[in-house]
Amino acid sequence: MAKAFGIGNWEDVTAINLQKVGGDTLVIVTLSNASNYKDRLPSMLWKMAYYEATQELNIMYSASVIGIEPAELYELFMSYWQHSKKRIGDTLKARNWKSTCINTV
Repeated sequence: MAKAFGIGNWEDVTAINLQKVGGDTLVIVTLSNASNYKDRLPSMLWKMAYYEATQELNIMYSASVIGIEPAELYELFMSYWQHSKKRIGDTLKARNWKSTCINTV
């Protein structure tokens, strides 16, 4: 499913989890704004990934397919997500600072 999905927006990530499914361990990335991604997945995969109750997508990455240990893959996702949240926070702080400066002049 992950190959079919492509690249998601880090701002839409709401959770990243490590989950054992059968004989495999998956990293599951949960995304909000699911409607933005609907055209990326064939109907069958969309039905598997979309959770209607929360209107979120659960994109599953198999560590065994990628050739990396599940914990390492999970840590990679988490580090990128944390870095992204920091970058977004810094951007918002800069915008707020600029807005404050403009309003005080």
